[in-house]
Amino acid sequence: MLPLPRPVHKVRRGVWLWLSLWPLHGLHGQEPRTVVERADVLWAAGAATVYVVPHLLGINDHPPSCAPCNRDGVPWFDRWAIREPQDALSAASTGLVFALAALETADLARSPGLRYAGVAYLAESAGWALGAGELLKAVAARKRPVLYTPQAPRAASDMEAQRSWPSGHTAVAFALAAGYVLVPRPRPVPALRRWAVALAAASVGVLRVAAGYHFPSDVAAGAALGVASAAALRVVRF
Repeated sequence: MLPLPRPVHKVRRGVWLWLSLWPLHGLHGQEPRTVVERADVLWAAGAATVYVVPHLLGINDHPPSCAPCNRDGVPWFDRWAIREPQDALSAASTGLVFALAALETADLARSPGLRYAGVAYLAESAGWALGAGELLKAVAARKRPVLYTPQAPRAASDMEAQRSWPSGHTAVAFALAAGYVLVPRPRPVPALRRWAVALAAASVGVLRVAAGYHFPSDVAAGAALGVASAAALRVVRF
């Protein structure tokens, strides 16, 4: 039997759909909700509650078991990212998240037919990504890269040194990017804007690794959490 020809065009189209966050493309074309509802406030409050739960309960709120720790205990695909923290790069990643949120909010707030409901969806998506990420970080209690460096003794007193997985910055950035693409609107977002927000979100993840605050697997988990948060809120609430 002769082998089937490789469907190059289908492969390219599949990659494009994935990178463009189009798996939920069928959700577009619906009549968007234009007002903020009381339930939006409750959902936002729920996200805030999930965020504070690990702090109120003191989940894994104790010093790390080692400082410095043995690098051989880090998986090979993460080991290369061990480095001392770079505060400037960390600040850049935080600034990029805030810039992405501000630009998307401004665009949605002035878009006809979207207004504040679109902003509410964006905020809820980012809020649940942040809240769920904070809870997962406390439960997992994965050590940050700094605990494998000579700076480990100084970092051992900071409980955040055991809050590496998943990356909260990346989760929020991808929730903002996916939320902006999936926000209810009559027509899909132009391709250029889809790529721009995806690139910005990916840049946040790269900066978190370069800053020495996260491992690559932390960033990958954060990206998945952010997209899942935006998709779930889109289906359940909007």
